[in-house]
Amino acid sequence: MNKIYQELAKPFDPEYVKWRVARATKNGKLQVLCYIDARHVMDRLDAVLGPSGWQTEIEETPKGRVLCHLSLYLDNGWVKKTDGAGNTAVEGEKGAISDALKRAAVQFGIGRYLYSFGNIYANPDPRFPKQIAKDEIARLQKGVYSHYKGEWEKMKAAFEVGPIDEETAPEQPKKEAQPPADNGYDQEREILVNWEAQILAADTIDELKSVHGDMTANKKLVTSKYPDDFELIVSQLQERKKFILEQAEAA
Repeated sequence: MNKIYQELAKPFDPEYVKWRVARATKNGKLQVLCYIDARHVMDRLDAVLGPSGWQTEIEETPKGRVLCHLSLYLDNGWVKKTDGAGNTAVEGEKGAISDALKRAAVQFGIGRYLYSFGNIYANPDPRFPKQIAKDEIARLQKGVYSHYKGEWEKMKAAFEVGPIDEETAPEQPKKEAQPPADNGYDQEREILVNWEAQILAADTIDELKSVHGDMTANKKLVTSKYPDDFELIVSQLQERKKFILEQAEAA
């Protein structure tokens, strides 16, 4: 059993790890999250347990939240873990199913080590303040490789891990005007995607409160262009809050 768990929980090949923005901080940095695709979770389950050694059941709650019941055949019996997600702004129900599967898999140790990185920060692209600078991606990947090689402690100091004191951050120079709309950059859509990422990553009510505060402050900006998507994000936040409270009561 311990051997199986070790195989499930071992780090993924660093090339499979991707990055997305969680939020922008007051001192100009971006808080970023690392993640893996659902297909790599499936590959891991197949490799360790075989195609017949695991199964999923997808359930939709009355409010549209997708739950994934992931069952693994262990010690001559099925062991089930459940987690869920709301529809994503990009892929809708398909994205929700993928996120729910990944969250349920974390409970079996798959990809859980990614959470051990803590709060990670990166510099934004000078032209697109809501996107990670290209040279920063290479630096972030070095941290992933160091963890993969068992040298994470040596990299921590240079990886910008931990809280940033936003209250005492130095005043930043005025930002340049946003690039014109025809260059493909969609600020409002990027804000929605960032909120969604934060909601899906939230494990406590306090984390959701932080997202809610940002949503309240920027509601007019987003709803002027995407009113329906904003309402969907609000529903996701409410469903995540309900799920967190239910998990706390069950514990």
